[in-house]
Amino acid sequence: MGTVMVQSGSSTNGERSSSRLRLERRVALYERTLGIAVLPVLLRRLAIALVRARASHRPDPRVWVEAGPHETGRFKMLLDPNSLGHGARQMALGTYDETFIDALRPFSQLQGTVVWDVGAHVGYESLVFAGIVGPSGRVVAFEPNPANVREWQRNVDGNADLAPRMNLRALALCNQAGIAAFRFSDDVLGGGSSGSHLADSVPPEEEPSYAAFGLVDVACARIDELVEAGEIDPPSIIKIDVEGAEADVIRGAMRTLRRHKPILLVEVHHVRAMHDLDVLLQEAEYASSLLETPEESASRCFLKAVPADAKPSQARR
Repeated sequence: MGTVMVQSGSSTNGERSSSRLRLERRVALYERTLGIAVLPVLLRRLAIALVRARASHRPDPRVWVEAGPHETGRFKMLLDPNSLGHGARQMALGTYDETFIDALRPFSQLQGTVVWDVGAHVGYESLVFAGIVGPSGRVVAFEPNPANVREWQRNVDGNADLAPRMNLRALALCNQAGIAAFRFSDDVLGGGSSGSHLADSVPPEEEPSYAAFGLVDVACARIDELVEAGEIDPPSIIKIDVEGAEADVIRGAMRTLRRHKPILLVEVHHVRAMHDLDVLLQEAEYASSLLETPEESASRCFLKAVPADAKPSQARR
């Protein structure tokens, strides 16, 4: 079965305790987004409580349905196929995030490869990748939101043929190993959980969209350190969807990019992130291109990046 690994980050700052770091991050977050006044903080906590109470009394309309693209292999997911929430109907139809999937053609060249799914949500793309890489390949997923972790595991456990080649790390990838403040929603049904993000990032939506989100500390790790420690197989492909923290993931992966040269598929959520990514990819000697998609909006675009010296067959994938 697919496995979930919860990893505790180790702080690299020896001068300050982790509790003080967490306090400073929380204070900075409140000052930036809600102001210093106590009243907005109390109202925000009340909003979170009301949203959670409402969700707890909402009947679960989900059923086990077939999902995923026909070409890469259908699988089972617990979904409400009639929902207007985040992509449930598209997942059932097999059209969810098809921009990334199409960018990997021809699929036959990916048998036996290792795909890292960074920002794995509830497991849809992880399952698609598992079908593409085949029994000899591996899918390593990363997801820090506890609600999404539970859903990922449930969906993967429902696919006994794919689960053995999949595992999940319940942590965030960034540029500094340790503990970070994370803004999260546990509203999986309504799609809110997909917007969870590191508190220090610049998310794509306006602040009121996150008014009911909670704040929790999560473990963080750097890609370079995970690969160099031999904990995980180096990636052939890295898909990144982390709600504004895209550049921070890449900053923690520069040695891996230069040594292992994985293909990158990145959903970019902010113009600042696009600028920072462009600088980092040039430094890593990668060539990037925008992927044409109807899902593009003012707050996001889709990017594919390959090593500048990639063979034509790799660049076409």
